[in-house]
Amino acid sequence: MSLARTFPSLRPVSPAAAHVIELLQGYTAFPAALLATVCERHGMDVASLSAADVPELIQPIALQVALFNHVDAGFAVKRRLLLGLHGV
Repeated sequence: MSLARTFPSLRPVSPAAAHVIELLQGYTAFPAALLATVCERHGMDVASLSAADVPELIQPIALQVALFNHVDAGFAVKRRLLLGLHGV
């Protein structure tokens, strides 16, 4: 099993969450924790996160990356997640 499919606590995540975590690895030191926090704030669970849930989380994820990394990194994450929604 891919490390991106597990939390530090070894709790499995959904395929959609694993995809987001893999994307975030290039922008933050704690991609799983960042996604878990954003999901929790929006009443979602990373274990059951679906592709249909991701659009609602794009802006909050990008803001967290911008806060903890750099504004440009936040824009890059937002762009990559939006492009991923359209299969580009």
